[in-house]
Amino acid sequence: MERSNGIMRLLVAATVAATLLLLAMVIVAVIVTVRFRRNPRGNARHLRR
Repeated sequence: MERSNGIMRLLVAATVAATLLLLAMVIVAVIVTVRFRRNPRGNARHLRR
């Protein structure tokens, strides 16, 4: 039973991590799109690193 509990915990942790990563990517994408819409001229300079 302990092994199955450990596997379940790993699955839950992996699911939570994947969800957080997806949320983070969506938030970043929204911020980038909003900034790009507001000032399309200034973004060309900032995108170049």
